[in-house]
Amino acid sequence: MTFSYLPGALISSDNYQNACDFSVSASCDGNTAHQDWANVIKIQALNAYKEAFTNLPAIVSKQVAADMQYGGSNNPRFEHTVYIDGSWFASGEGLTTRGDFSWVFYPKVIFNAEIALGPYGQSQDYTPPFSDLLGLLRLLAAVGRGIGNAAAHETGHQIAFTVPMPGMECGPESPVQKPCEGGINSVYEAAAQNVWDFLPYNPPKPAYCLGADGSGGLAELFQVHRR
Repeated sequence: MTFSYLPGALISSDNYQNACDFSVSASCDGNTAHQDWANVIKIQALNAYKEAFTNLPAIVSKQVAADMQYGGSNNPRFEHTVYIDGSWFASGEGLTTRGDFSWVFYPKVIFNAEIALGPYGQSQDYTPPFSDLLGLLRLLAAVGRGIGNAAAHETGHQIAFTVPMPGMECGPESPVQKPCEGGINSVYEAAAQNVWDFLPYNPPKPAYCLGADGSGGLAELFQVHRR
């Protein structure tokens, strides 16, 4: 994938391939490589992902080689991996089909972030120009949070291949009309991204938890790993 953005237009399946990769020097971004902008996305994504598991005895590794999908190092292998993909995926922000890796789709996260943060100027969507640095950084931080939160959601689907995770795909957008526990929709299990996936939220999004009595899918997962 590339760190791409299309100023002044809502990203879509029709135009995402024309977006400007601001991480490299190109005429569309003033011939300046903005690795610092890319780092905003990376840092916010990692922080958002870690927050999902703050209540659990789990480790999010840093500076470790991933199990590459298209060749490369496998030292050590991550138990749960999420690949960030630059393709447009019409069915949602992420996809999980097995228990050890998932995809999160960068263009779809930008699309949802632009809608969630809008309006901007005369547009109902949040699509600032490159010249509005503060506005752009606000969007990129939101995209990073969206990636991290989507990755946490897909990790929940991976875990569900090992132990039951009955709360997954809950909320108003649930395909099976399943309410979230306690009626709280701002949870990682929720079926669709909303404003709380992109902005600092008060109260904060509750982390995945073991349950008041230590029961539930995640508690069972750690019991499985101790056997």
